[in-house]
Amino acid sequence: MAGEDIMRQPHQAAAIGYQPVKRKKRRAWRILAMLAMLAALVWLLPGIVAHSPLLGWIVRKATADLNGTVSIQSVSLGWFSPVTVSGVEVKDAEGKTVFSVPFLNSERSLAAILRDSKNLGRFYVRGPKLSLVLRDDGSNVEDLLAKYLTPKEEEPPDEESLADIGFALRIEDAGLLITDEQSGRSWQVEKLSLEIDMSEGRWGAISAKVSAELPDAQRPGKLDCEARMASGVGEATLSAADVPLAMFRALAARFEPGTTLAGRLSTSVRASWGNQTPGGNRLQADLNMESFSLTTPKLQTDQVTLDRAHGVCEVSWTPELVEIEKTTLDCDVGSFLFSGTIPLGDADGITFSSLIRRRQEFDGRLDLARLARLLPVTLRLRQGMRIDSGQVRLTASSRPEAQGMVWHGQL
Repeated sequence: MAGEDIMRQPHQAAAIGYQPVKRKKRRAWRILAMLAMLAALVWLLPGIVAHSPLLGWIVRKATADLNGTVSIQSVSLGWFSPVTVSGVEVKDAEGKTVFSVPFLNSERSLAAILRDSKNLGRFYVRGPKLSLVLRDDGSNVEDLLAKYLTPKEEEPPDEESLADIGFALRIEDAGLLITDEQSGRSWQVEKLSLEIDMSEGRWGAISAKVSAELPDAQRPGKLDCEARMASGVGEATLSAADVPLAMFRALAARFEPGTTLAGRLSTSVRASWGNQTPGGNRLQADLNMESFSLTTPKLQTDQVTLDRAHGVCEVSWTPELVEIEKTTLDCDVGSFLFSGTIPLGDADGITFSSLIRRRQEFDGRLDLARLARLLPVTLRLRQGMRIDSGQVRLTASSRPEAQGMVWHGQL
Protein backbone atom coordinates (compact mmCIF):
# COMPACT_ATOMS: atom_id res chain seq x y z
CA MET A 1 0.00 0.00 0.00
CA ALA A 2 2.82 2.29 0.80
CA GLY A 3 4.34 1.54 -2.59
CA GLU A 4 1.10 2.28 -4.34
CA ASP A 5 0.84 5.60 -2.50
CA ILE A 6 4.36 6.39 -3.57
CA MET A 7 3.48 5.55 -7.18
CA ARG A 8 0.38 7.75 -7.11
CA GLN A 9 2.09 10.83 -5.75
CA PRO A 10 3.74 11.94 -9.03
CA HIS A 11 0.47 11.52 -10.90
CA GLN A 12 -1.41 13.47 -8.28
CA ALA A 13 1.22 16.20 -8.37
CA ALA A 14 0.92 16.39 -12.15
CA ALA A 15 -2.87 16.61 -11.93
CA ILE A 16 -2.67 19.30 -9.28
CA GLY A 17 -0.21 21.34 -11.40
CA TYR A 18 -2.30 21.00 -14.57
CA GLN A 19 -5.34 22.87 -13.25
CA PRO A 20 -3.65 26.35 -12.79
CA VAL A 21 -2.05 26.16 -16.26
CA LYS A 22 -5.38 25.39 -17.85
CA ARG A 23 -7.04 28.30 -16.02
CA LYS A 24 -4.27 30.67 -17.11
CA LYS A 25 -4.71 29.66 -20.75
CA ARG A 26 -8.48 30.21 -20.57
CA ARG A 27 -7.97 33.61 -18.95
CA ALA A 28 -5.49 34.60 -21.69
CA TRP A 29 -7.93 33.56 -24.41
CA ARG A 30 -10.66 35.59 -22.75
CA ILE A 31 -8.42 38.66 -22.61
CA LEU A 32 -7.43 38.20 -26.25
CA ALA A 33 -11.09 37.82 -27.20
CA MET A 34 -12.02 40.98 -25.31
CA LEU A 35 -9.16 42.88 -26.94
CA ALA A 36 -10.25 41.61 -30.36
CA MET A 37 -13.83 42.67 -29.69
CA LEU A 38 -12.64 46.07 -28.48
CA ALA A 39 -10.45 46.50 -31.57
CA ALA A 40 -13.38 45.52 -33.79
CA LEU A 41 -15.61 48.00 -31.96
CA VAL A 42 -13.06 50.79 -32.41
CA TRP A 43 -12.65 49.86 -36.08
CA LEU A 44 -16.42 49.85 -36.65
CA LEU A 45 -17.12 52.90 -34.44
CA PRO A 46 -17.20 55.50 -37.26
CA GLY A 47 -19.64 53.35 -39.21
CA ILE A 48 -21.77 52.76 -36.13
CA VAL A 49 -21.95 56.51 -35.49
CA ALA A 50 -22.77 57.24 -39.14
CA HIS A 51 -25.57 54.66 -39.41
CA SER A 52 -27.21 54.84 -36.02
CA PRO A 53 -29.47 57.25 -34.15
CA LEU A 54 -26.32 58.43 -32.38
CA LEU A 55 -25.55 60.69 -35.36
CA GLY A 56 -28.89 62.46 -35.04
CA TRP A 57 -28.33 62.92 -31.33
CA ILE A 58 -24.90 64.47 -31.94
CA VAL A 59 -26.30 66.85 -34.58
CA ARG A 60 -29.18 67.93 -32.32
CA LYS A 61 -26.80 68.45 -29.43
CA ALA A 62 -24.38 70.53 -31.55
CA THR A 63 -27.19 72.71 -32.98
CA ALA A 64 -29.27 73.07 -29.83
CA ASP A 65 -29.07 76.88 -29.98
CA LEU A 66 -30.17 77.03 -33.60
CA ASN A 67 -33.64 78.52 -34.11
CA GLY A 68 -34.50 75.76 -36.55
CA THR A 69 -33.57 72.20 -37.46
CA VAL A 70 -30.69 70.43 -39.20
CA SER A 71 -31.06 67.14 -41.03
CA ILE A 72 -28.42 64.99 -42.74
CA GLN A 73 -29.29 62.38 -45.34
CA SER A 74 -26.14 60.26 -45.06
CA VAL A 75 -22.62 60.30 -43.62
CA SER A 76 -19.66 58.16 -44.60
CA LEU A 77 -17.06 57.73 -41.85
CA GLY A 78 -13.97 55.56 -41.90
CA TRP A 79 -10.66 55.77 -40.14
CA PHE A 80 -8.64 55.74 -43.36
CA SER A 81 -11.08 57.36 -45.77
CA PRO A 82 -12.20 61.01 -46.20
CA VAL A 83 -15.24 62.21 -44.28
CA THR A 84 -18.23 62.53 -46.62
CA VAL A 85 -21.57 64.16 -45.81
CA SER A 86 -24.56 64.25 -48.16
CA GLY A 87 -27.95 65.92 -48.07
CA VAL A 88 -27.50 68.55 -45.35
CA GLU A 89 -30.58 70.74 -44.93
CA VAL A 90 -31.12 73.61 -42.51
CA LYS A 91 -34.68 74.84 -41.93
CA ASP A 92 -35.94 77.79 -39.93
CA ALA A 93 -38.56 77.73 -37.19
CA GLU A 94 -41.32 77.88 -39.82
CA GLY A 95 -39.97 74.85 -41.65
CA LYS A 96 -38.63 76.78 -44.64
CA THR A 97 -35.31 75.67 -46.10
CA VAL A 98 -32.64 78.31 -45.55
CA PHE A 99 -29.47 76.40 -46.43
CA SER A 100 -28.76 73.09 -48.15
CA VAL A 101 -25.58 71.22 -49.08
CA PRO A 102 -25.82 68.27 -51.49
CA PHE A 103 -22.24 67.11 -50.93
CA LEU A 104 -19.39 67.84 -48.51
CA ASN A 105 -16.15 65.95 -48.02
CA SER A 106 -12.73 66.29 -46.46
CA GLU A 107 -9.39 65.78 -48.16
CA ARG A 108 -7.79 64.05 -45.18
CA SER A 109 -8.97 60.86 -43.52
CA LEU A 110 -10.59 60.79 -40.10
CA ALA A 111 -7.49 59.17 -38.58
CA ALA A 112 -5.24 61.85 -40.09
CA ILE A 113 -7.46 64.62 -38.71
CA LEU A 114 -7.45 63.11 -35.21
CA ARG A 115 -3.71 62.46 -35.36
CA ASP A 116 -3.00 66.11 -36.24
CA SER A 117 -5.96 68.14 -34.99
CA LYS A 118 -4.07 71.41 -35.54
CA ASN A 119 -4.27 70.89 -39.30
CA LEU A 120 -7.77 69.90 -40.38
CA GLY A 121 -6.81 69.90 -44.06
CA ARG A 122 -8.96 70.97 -46.98
CA PHE A 123 -12.74 70.64 -47.15
CA TYR A 124 -14.84 70.69 -50.31
CA VAL A 125 -18.47 71.84 -50.49
CA ARG A 126 -20.28 71.35 -53.80
CA GLY A 127 -23.55 72.90 -54.90
CA PRO A 128 -24.74 74.59 -51.66
CA LYS A 129 -27.82 76.82 -51.83
CA LEU A 130 -28.69 79.71 -49.53
CA SER A 131 -32.03 81.52 -49.46
CA LEU A 132 -31.57 84.97 -47.89
CA VAL A 133 -34.71 86.98 -47.07
CA LEU A 134 -33.91 90.59 -46.15
CA ARG A 135 -36.09 92.84 -44.03
CA ASP A 136 -35.56 96.40 -42.90
CA ASP A 137 -34.93 95.12 -39.37
CA GLY A 138 -33.09 91.86 -40.04
CA SER A 139 -33.07 88.69 -42.11
CA ASN A 140 -34.06 85.03 -41.92
CA VAL A 141 -30.42 84.02 -41.40
CA GLU A 142 -30.12 86.35 -38.39
CA ASP A 143 -33.34 84.87 -37.00
CA LEU A 144 -31.88 81.39 -37.44
CA LEU A 145 -28.64 82.32 -35.62
CA ALA A 146 -30.20 84.69 -33.07
CA LYS A 147 -28.92 82.79 -30.02
CA TYR A 148 -25.42 82.55 -31.44
CA LEU A 149 -25.38 86.29 -32.23
CA THR A 150 -26.55 87.30 -28.76
CA PRO A 151 -23.59 88.33 -26.57
CA LYS A 152 -23.01 85.97 -23.67
CA GLU A 153 -21.15 86.60 -20.45
CA GLU A 154 -18.80 83.69 -20.70
CA GLU A 155 -15.09 83.18 -20.52
CA PRO A 156 -13.48 84.16 -23.81
CA PRO A 157 -12.19 81.28 -25.93
CA ASP A 158 -8.52 80.42 -25.85
CA GLU A 159 -7.43 82.51 -28.84
CA GLU A 160 -3.98 80.95 -28.84
CA SER A 161 -5.40 77.46 -29.37
CA LEU A 162 -7.87 78.70 -31.98
CA ALA A 163 -5.10 80.49 -33.83
CA ASP A 164 -3.13 77.25 -34.15
CA ILE A 165 -5.89 75.39 -36.00
CA GLY A 166 -5.36 75.44 -39.76
CA PHE A 167 -7.80 74.52 -42.50
CA ALA A 168 -8.74 75.27 -46.08
CA LEU A 169 -12.21 75.47 -47.60
CA ARG A 170 -13.37 75.37 -51.19
CA ILE A 171 -17.00 75.97 -52.16
CA GLU A 172 -17.96 75.29 -55.76
CA ASP A 173 -21.07 76.04 -57.81
CA ALA A 174 -22.98 77.65 -54.96
CA GLY A 175 -26.25 79.50 -55.40
CA LEU A 176 -27.68 82.44 -53.49
CA LEU A 177 -31.26 83.69 -53.69
CA ILE A 178 -31.72 87.18 -52.22
CA THR A 179 -35.28 88.33 -51.59
CA ASP A 180 -36.36 91.79 -50.41
CA GLU A 181 -39.43 91.08 -48.30
CA GLN A 182 -40.82 94.62 -48.51
CA SER A 183 -40.51 95.10 -52.27
CA GLY A 184 -41.05 91.44 -53.13
CA ARG A 185 -38.13 91.48 -55.58
CA SER A 186 -35.59 88.67 -55.84
CA TRP A 187 -32.09 88.34 -57.28
CA GLN A 188 -30.23 85.17 -58.13
CA VAL A 189 -26.48 84.78 -57.63
CA GLU A 190 -25.09 81.80 -59.53
CA LYS A 191 -21.76 80.02 -60.03
CA LEU A 192 -20.64 81.34 -56.67
CA SER A 193 -17.25 80.00 -55.65
CA LEU A 194 -15.27 80.64 -52.49
CA GLU A 195 -11.76 79.58 -51.55
CA ILE A 196 -10.26 80.20 -48.10
CA ASP A 197 -6.80 79.01 -47.14
CA MET A 198 -5.86 79.26 -43.45
CA SER A 199 -3.56 76.24 -43.38
CA GLU A 200 -1.11 77.99 -41.08
CA GLY A 201 -3.74 79.13 -38.58
CA ARG A 202 -5.19 82.54 -37.95
CA TRP A 203 -1.81 84.17 -37.36
CA GLY A 204 -0.21 82.66 -40.46
CA ALA A 205 -0.71 83.47 -44.12
CA ILE A 206 -4.39 83.79 -45.11
CA SER A 207 -5.85 83.99 -48.60
CA ALA A 208 -9.42 84.21 -49.86
CA LYS A 209 -11.00 84.34 -53.29
CA VAL A 210 -14.65 84.88 -54.28
CA SER A 211 -16.31 84.95 -57.69
CA ALA A 212 -19.98 84.99 -58.71
CA GLU A 213 -22.32 85.75 -61.59
CA LEU A 214 -25.61 87.66 -61.48
CA PRO A 215 -27.77 86.43 -64.37
CA ASP A 216 -29.85 89.02 -66.20
CA ALA A 217 -31.43 88.79 -69.64
CA GLN A 218 -30.28 92.29 -70.57
CA ARG A 219 -27.23 93.09 -68.42
CA PRO A 220 -25.72 90.19 -66.48
CA GLY A 221 -23.47 91.13 -63.58
CA LYS A 222 -20.23 89.69 -62.27
CA LEU A 223 -18.24 89.85 -59.04
CA ASP A 224 -14.61 88.94 -58.30
CA CYS A 225 -12.73 89.49 -55.06
CA GLU A 226 -9.34 88.33 -53.83
CA ALA A 227 -7.40 89.03 -50.63
CA ARG A 228 -4.11 87.89 -49.10
CA MET A 229 -2.51 88.66 -45.76
CA ALA A 230 0.66 87.48 -44.01
CA SER A 231 2.50 88.89 -40.99
CA GLY A 232 0.16 91.88 -40.84
CA VAL A 233 0.81 92.85 -44.48
CA GLY A 234 -2.08 92.40 -46.87
CA GLU A 235 -3.58 93.32 -50.19
CA ALA A 236 -7.05 92.98 -51.69
CA THR A 237 -8.75 93.56 -55.02
CA LEU A 238 -12.42 93.86 -55.87
CA SER A 239 -14.06 93.98 -59.28
CA ALA A 240 -17.80 94.28 -59.81
CA ALA A 241 -19.79 94.85 -62.99
CA ASP A 242 -23.49 95.75 -63.32
CA VAL A 243 -24.48 94.90 -59.75
CA PRO A 244 -28.11 95.97 -59.08
CA LEU A 245 -28.19 98.45 -56.19
CA ALA A 246 -31.78 97.56 -55.33
CA MET A 247 -30.36 94.33 -53.92
CA PHE A 248 -28.95 96.38 -51.02
CA ARG A 249 -32.07 98.45 -50.29
CA ALA A 250 -32.94 96.54 -47.12
CA LEU A 251 -29.38 96.96 -45.81
CA ALA A 252 -29.53 100.72 -46.41
CA ALA A 253 -32.93 100.86 -44.69
CA ARG A 254 -31.37 99.56 -41.48
CA PHE A 255 -29.50 102.84 -41.12
CA GLU A 256 -32.38 104.98 -42.40
CA PRO A 257 -35.80 103.25 -42.42
CA GLY A 258 -37.89 103.99 -45.48
CA THR A 259 -34.91 104.29 -47.84
CA THR A 260 -35.28 103.11 -51.44
CA LEU A 261 -32.35 102.41 -53.75
CA ALA A 262 -32.02 101.59 -57.44
CA GLY A 263 -29.46 101.65 -60.24
CA ARG A 264 -26.41 99.66 -61.28
CA LEU A 265 -22.92 99.70 -59.85
CA SER A 266 -19.60 98.84 -61.47
CA THR A 267 -16.38 99.29 -59.53
CA SER A 268 -12.78 98.23 -59.17
CA VAL A 269 -10.91 98.58 -55.88
CA ARG A 270 -7.32 97.81 -54.94
CA ALA A 271 -5.96 98.14 -51.40
CA SER A 272 -2.75 97.33 -49.55
CA TRP A 273 -1.96 97.77 -45.86
CA GLY A 274 0.55 96.94 -43.17
CA ASN A 275 3.55 98.08 -45.19
CA GLN A 276 6.26 100.18 -43.54
CA THR A 277 7.54 101.64 -46.83
CA PRO A 278 6.28 105.10 -47.95
CA GLY A 279 3.06 104.75 -49.94
CA GLY A 280 2.75 101.08 -48.95
CA ASN A 281 -0.65 101.65 -47.37
CA ARG A 282 -2.83 102.63 -50.28
CA LEU A 283 -6.41 102.56 -51.51
CA GLN A 284 -7.37 103.03 -55.16
CA ALA A 285 -11.01 102.93 -56.22
CA ASP A 286 -12.92 103.59 -59.42
CA LEU A 287 -16.71 103.67 -59.19
CA ASN A 288 -19.43 103.97 -61.84
CA MET A 289 -23.18 104.20 -61.27
CA GLU A 290 -25.93 104.28 -63.87
CA SER A 291 -29.63 105.12 -63.50
CA PHE A 292 -29.09 105.85 -59.83
CA SER A 293 -32.14 106.59 -57.68
CA LEU A 294 -32.41 107.29 -53.95
CA THR A 295 -35.23 108.32 -51.65
CA THR A 296 -35.03 108.68 -47.88
CA PRO A 297 -37.26 110.29 -45.24
CA LYS A 298 -34.57 112.89 -44.56
CA LEU A 299 -35.12 114.19 -48.12
CA GLN A 300 -38.90 114.22 -47.54
CA THR A 301 -40.55 114.03 -50.98
CA ASP A 302 -37.32 114.73 -52.92
CA GLN A 303 -35.81 111.95 -55.00
CA VAL A 304 -32.18 111.88 -56.11
CA THR A 305 -31.96 110.55 -59.65
CA LEU A 306 -28.74 110.53 -61.65
CA ASP A 307 -28.24 109.16 -65.14
CA ARG A 308 -24.57 108.64 -64.39
CA ALA A 309 -21.97 109.14 -61.66
CA HIS A 310 -18.26 108.42 -61.85
CA GLY A 311 -15.91 108.65 -58.89
CA VAL A 312 -12.17 108.04 -58.47
CA CYS A 313 -10.26 107.91 -55.21
CA GLU A 314 -6.55 107.49 -54.46
CA VAL A 315 -5.49 107.58 -50.80
CA SER A 316 -2.32 106.62 -48.92
CA TRP A 317 -1.71 106.79 -45.20
CA THR A 318 0.66 106.39 -42.28
CA PRO A 319 -0.13 106.33 -38.55
CA GLU A 320 0.35 110.13 -38.50
CA LEU A 321 -1.01 111.28 -41.87
CA VAL A 322 -3.64 110.58 -44.55
CA GLU A 323 -2.68 111.78 -48.01
CA ILE A 324 -5.63 112.15 -50.39
CA GLU A 325 -3.84 112.23 -53.72
CA LYS A 326 -6.94 112.52 -55.87
CA THR A 327 -10.66 112.29 -55.25
CA THR A 328 -13.04 113.17 -58.05
CA LEU A 329 -16.76 112.89 -58.63
CA ASP A 330 -18.45 113.64 -61.93
CA CYS A 331 -22.24 113.38 -62.25
CA ASP A 332 -25.30 115.08 -63.74
CA VAL A 333 -25.32 117.75 -61.03
CA GLY A 334 -21.68 118.77 -61.42
CA SER A 335 -18.07 117.75 -60.90
CA PHE A 336 -15.84 117.91 -57.85
CA LEU A 337 -12.13 117.41 -57.21
CA PHE A 338 -10.30 117.31 -53.90
CA SER A 339 -6.77 116.52 -52.81
CA GLY A 340 -5.09 117.24 -49.52
CA THR A 341 -3.60 116.08 -46.27
CA ILE A 342 -5.33 115.10 -43.03
CA PRO A 343 -3.12 114.93 -39.92
CA LEU A 344 -3.83 112.10 -37.48
CA GLY A 345 -1.07 112.54 -34.93
CA ASP A 346 -2.30 115.79 -33.33
CA ALA A 347 -3.27 115.56 -29.66
CA ASP A 348 -6.59 117.34 -30.34
CA GLY A 349 -7.46 115.00 -33.20
CA ILE A 350 -8.77 116.24 -36.54
CA THR A 351 -9.80 119.91 -36.19
CA PHE A 352 -10.55 122.71 -38.62
CA SER A 353 -7.42 124.59 -37.56
CA SER A 354 -5.23 121.55 -38.18
CA LEU A 355 -6.75 121.07 -41.65
CA ILE A 356 -6.24 124.64 -42.86
CA ARG A 357 -2.58 124.49 -41.89
CA ARG A 358 -2.05 121.62 -44.35
CA ARG A 359 -1.96 121.43 -48.13
CA GLN A 360 -5.53 121.28 -49.49
CA GLU A 361 -7.06 121.80 -52.92
CA PHE A 362 -10.70 121.90 -53.99
CA ASP A 363 -12.33 122.52 -57.35
CA GLY A 364 -16.09 122.20 -57.82
CA ARG A 365 -18.74 122.98 -60.39
CA LEU A 366 -22.45 122.79 -59.56
CA ASP A 367 -25.41 122.93 -61.97
CA LEU A 368 -27.99 124.96 -60.05
CA ALA A 369 -30.91 124.22 -62.35
CA ARG A 370 -30.36 120.47 -62.18
CA LEU A 371 -29.91 120.59 -58.40
CA ALA A 372 -33.10 122.62 -57.94
CA ARG A 373 -35.08 120.07 -59.95
CA LEU A 374 -33.68 117.21 -57.84
CA LEU A 375 -34.08 118.75 -54.37
CA PRO A 376 -36.74 121.48 -54.41
CA VAL A 377 -38.03 120.64 -50.90
CA THR A 378 -34.57 120.24 -49.39
CA LEU A 379 -33.52 123.61 -50.86
CA ARG A 380 -36.80 125.10 -49.61
CA LEU A 381 -37.72 126.71 -52.90
CA ARG A 382 -40.93 128.68 -52.68
CA GLN A 383 -43.94 127.42 -54.57
CA GLY A 384 -43.89 128.75 -58.11
CA MET A 385 -40.17 129.54 -57.99
CA ARG A 386 -38.07 127.93 -60.72
CA ILE A 387 -34.36 127.99 -61.54
CA ASP A 388 -33.87 127.58 -65.29
CA SER A 389 -30.10 127.92 -65.58
CA GLY A 390 -26.94 128.83 -63.71
CA GLN A 391 -23.74 127.34 -62.39
CA VAL A 392 -21.56 127.78 -59.33
CA ARG A 393 -17.81 127.35 -59.66
CA LEU A 394 -15.61 127.26 -56.56
CA THR A 395 -11.85 126.79 -56.38
CA ALA A 396 -9.76 126.91 -53.23
CA SER A 397 -6.18 125.90 -52.50
CA SER A 398 -3.48 126.42 -49.91
CA ARG A 399 0.27 126.51 -50.26
CA PRO A 400 3.15 127.33 -47.89
CA GLU A 401 4.77 130.76 -48.23
CA ALA A 402 7.21 132.81 -46.19
CA GLN A 403 4.52 134.13 -43.86
CA GLY A 404 2.97 130.66 -43.44
CA MET A 405 0.18 128.73 -45.13
CA VAL A 406 -1.69 130.96 -47.58
CA TRP A 407 -5.13 130.21 -48.99
CA HIS A 408 -6.35 131.27 -52.42
CA GLY A 409 -9.93 130.95 -53.58
CA GLN A 410 -12.32 132.02 -56.29
CA LEU A 411 -16.11 131.88 -56.47
